[in-house]
Amino acid sequence: MYYTMTDLRPPCDETTQESIEALHQRFQSLQKKHIETKVRLDDAQNRLDSLKERAREEYNTDEVAELQAMLAERRAENERLRVAYQNHLDTIDAKLAQIERDYAETLDNDPTEDG
Repeated sequence: MYYTMTDLRPPCDETTQESIEALHQRFQSLQKKHIETKVRLDDAQNRLDSLKERAREEYNTDEVAELQAMLAERRAENERLRVAYQNHLDTIDAKLAQIERDYAETLDNDPTEDG
């Protein structure tokens, strides 16, 4: 006995047809998501390439480890400068407070003052 292709196909009823339609819609949805994801990936890659180029221009490297090391160095330097600035202001405050105390003492000890 010989079978033709139509003999090997399962019977196609309404339930099977709905299932095929649902699968087709699912495929279309996945195809749309694939295209959207590809566009987002291409955009992200273009943005990354642009940022790498900018990093090379500004910092002479686009290697993440090197950029992180540079950032750590700059943060340490900024902290050192901040501490020095704070110490400088503290010194000014202390000197100003001393001047004010000395002036107050001068006024308290001034015999020419009416009081």
